[in-house]
Amino acid sequence: MKKACKLIEDCKATNYKGKFGLGCVQWTGSRTKNLIDCYVDECGEEGYPTREQYYKAESTLISKEFNGNYKKIYEEWLSKHSGKNTAAYEAGSMVCLKYEVPADRYNKAKTRGKSAQKIYQAMMGA
Repeated sequence: MKKACKLIEDCKATNYKGKFGLGCVQWTGSRTKNLIDCYVDECGEEGYPTREQYYKAESTLISKEFNGNYKKIYEEWLSKHSGKNTAAYEAGSMVCLKYEVPADRYNKAKTRGKSAQKIYQAMMGA
C-alpha cells in the first residue's frame, strides 16, 4: 500500500493529471485516495490486501459514499422506485447514471438496469 499511497500523492500534486481508475467502480482523483485509505485501514500501510480485505475496503467506500455525498441517489430511488416491479432496473440505471458515470452513461444505464433486473429476478426465483 505504501507505493499506492505514494502514487496517489504524486497524482494529487499534479492536480490528478496522471489520474487512473482504481477498484470496482474505477474511482479517480480524490476518490482514489479515499479507496486507498480504506485499503490501508484493512491491511495496513505495509500490507497487501487479501481478497476478503479488498471486498471489505471497496464495500466500505461505497457505503460511505452512499451515506455521504451520494446519499441523494439512494433517497431518490427509495422515494420513487422502492417496492415497485421496476425497482431493480431503476437502481442499476441510477447507480450507473449518477454514481459510476461511465462514458456513454445513458446507453450503459439501460444495459445496467436490464442486468440488475435479470439478476434480481434470478435471485428471487422469478
